Amino acid sequence: MSTASAQRAGLALLLFGWFLNSASTGVFAALGLLLGFLAAAFVVGAWLADY
Repeated sequence: MSTASAQRAGLALLLFGWFLNSASTGVFAALGLLLGFLAAAFVVGAWLADY
């Protein structure tokens, strides 16, 4: 997977996690927050893979 593709996939997961966190309560909000943090780490990891 290229870096740009990995970053786009990570950003899509980040947006989905943000939506899940803001549109839900309880367990789903917590899962959205966790997904957002993991996606952000994925995007940063993909960016660092170039360097």
